[in-house]
This record gives sequence, C-alpha cells and structure tokens, in this order.
Amino acid sequence: MMKEKCVAVICEMNPLHRGHLAILRAARAEAGENGCVIAVMSGNFVQRGIPALFDRYTRAGAVLGGGADLVLELPYPWSSASAAYFAMGGVSVAVSAGANLLCFGSECGDAETLAAASEIEKTPAFQAFLRDAAPETGEAAAREKAYAALLPDAPSSLFRSPNDNLAIAYIGECKKYGLAWHAEKRTSGDGYVGAAAIRRVITGDGLSSAEPYLAPGCLELLRQAAEDGKGPVPEDAFAEYLFRVYAALGDRLPAGADGSGGVLDRLVRCAAEAKNGTEWLVLAATKKYTNARLRRAALFAVTGVSDEMLHETPLYTTVLAANARGRRHLASLRKNENFSILTKPSDYRDASAAVVAQAETAHRADAIYTKLMPRPMPSGFFLREKPIML
Repeated sequence: MMKEKCVAVICEMNPLHRGHLAILRAARAEAGENGCVIAVMSGNFVQRGIPALFDRYTRAGAVLGGGADLVLELPYPWSSASAAYFAMGGVSVAVSAGANLLCFGSECGDAETLAAASEIEKTPAFQAFLRDAAPETGEAAAREKAYAALLPDAPSSLFRSPNDNLAIAYIGECKKYGLAWHAEKRTSGDGYVGAAAIRRVITGDGLSSAEPYLAPGCLELLRQAAEDGKGPVPEDAFAEYLFRVYAALGDRLPAGADGSGGVLDRLVRCAAEAKNGTEWLVLAATKKYTNARLRRAALFAVTGVSDEMLHETPLYTTVLAANARGRRHLASLRKNENFSILTKPSDYRDASAAVVAQAETAHRADAIYTKLMPRPMPSGFFLREKPIML
C-alpha cells in the first residue's frame, strides 16, 4: 500500500493572511486530495523574540480553516530562535510527525539558487567570513558579505530577505533528513500585505481595519479571541515587561542564549538609562545588535534558555488543531520512543525526564504570555488548553 503524501509547512501565521493561503494551497497541491498537510506553527512566542499577537490556539484554528489538516506546535525556545535554530526545530518536528516533503515561501522562488546557498554555508570560506566579520558587523551583515563573495551570480536582494534566509536554512535541514522540499514564490502586490504590517494595522487602527488583508474567516476568530481577553498582545507591553525585569535585576541575570559578545552588558546598562521599554530597546540597538537579537537575548535570559538548549533537537510537540484527516494521520504514526506528540500541554508530566525539561522551559515563556494578555490569566492557563478538533 502506498504511503500517503504528507506535506509540512513551518510557519508563524501571526496572523494568517492571503500570502499564507498561497503557501497552504501549494502544500495541498503537493499532498493531493488524499494527502495530509501539517502546519508546524510557533507557539505563543515567535521568531523575532516577540509575543504572538494572538495565542497559539486562536491562530491554529485559523490555520485549520486556511487549509491545514493538522497543526502542531514548534516549541519554545526554537520558535523564537534565529533562522538556523528555527529551521532545525521546525524540520525535526515535521519529520518526526511523518512529513515527506516541506513546502515553504521564498521571495525569489529559485530552488536551485537557494540550494547552492545552503551548500556554501558548509564551506570553510563561508565560516571564515562569519568568524572574521560577525564580531564587528553582526551576523546578518557578515552573511550577506559572504554570499556576495562566494555566490556572486545570485541577486544581492536574495540574502536580505528573512524568508529567503529561512528557506536556505530549511533546505540545509531537509538535506540532513533526506526530506524533499518545494519553494513557493511569495506573492507581492495586488493587496497582499505582510504579517508585520498587518500587526501594525491591528494595534494602531483595530481589527476591522485589517480585514482586507486577512485570510477569509480569520477576522471572526480574532474578534472572538479579543472578546475573551486573549489578544491582541502588543509588542510594547512585552518590551515594558522585559525592561522592568532588567531594571530590577541588572547583572544578576544570566547571559543565556544570544546574550554573549557584550549583549547582556548592553541590555543591563541601557536599562539603567532608559525610562521605559521602548526607549530601552532603541538605546541598546546597534548595527551589530539588531532589535530581534536583543529581544531574543532578553527573553532567553528571563526564561533560562542557554546556547546548549538551542543546540538540542525538540523531543516533543503539542497538537494544537486537527480535522478528520489530521486525526487519521496522527493515528497512523508509529510510536516513537525518541519523540512525544502531546495531546494537551499538561501531558508532558507523563513523558521522559528530557521532555519534561524542555517542556518546562516552554511553560515559563507561556507564563509570561499570560500576563501580557489584555485580560491577564493564571500562569498555568495554557496547561489546561485542549486542541481544536473538527
């Protein structure tokens, strides 16, 4: 009997918009009508080191309505890490969940060029660029310089795109697992607006103003979540929370992941000089230390995430949403002693000690998220949540 086609999409859906639907449609086309589309989606904290505008279950419900059959969580801290660790975590969860192809968006959509870039990253010459230039310019600028020298025929704009940098990282991880991939060229113009711009519209002008840019049906789910006090969670409230922690604890905080190279010292020093969280991040930012790195470093320190933790492979995921086809796929998976698929977050307590350690780090981040919601919830609120089943 032929194994069903299972296509994964690694995503944040923060929030779900028309561009996301194009990737989900491409995944469905690859999977076929009888295949399964899995979304491996960030939880309550996303890659730029910020809280998701709406919680993971609200967003998972939207993704299910957008065409996925099964939504699994990309656990924290990989959900908030830089591209290499985000991709490593996402692809490993997808493979453990039975995916045999990864579908992702790309600004260029040129799979051959992206694959060439993923090979270049393994070379000593590329690593030398990072070693020599990154301490002065920051890793992003060092990577761009390395690509320009080692892959001169590629358009320079390719390596300035966060989506293409993620695509390169995805391909590198797919090669490790022998996983096939499909790069879908991202649509631009004609009313397509990115997630960051939509978040600004929602926080500035309200949910209704974002309706033209959201996927069909998404607005209703977001409105219900807002009525329930579960969002939107503003980035400035999170910055203020971190600022107060740093202002109070100062250098008693550990460096944590992304906090080396003077990042922690700069965050502590600027917290003493700033009047609020927004000013704090502005003071701390430099060409070398981007806002995303600063936020990640601050969050990782507060939640106890070390560099060693990021190098680990996720040992578990949590089911966020599923339809009948997604449930059938879950039932077809063979039991994996090295990977746990939890039906609800509290199930981690019955898992191995290694899973418990990873999950408890994620729950520390969730506890922060509960205090940022418009209607603050008890710290264990998300432990009691159950997946959305259609």
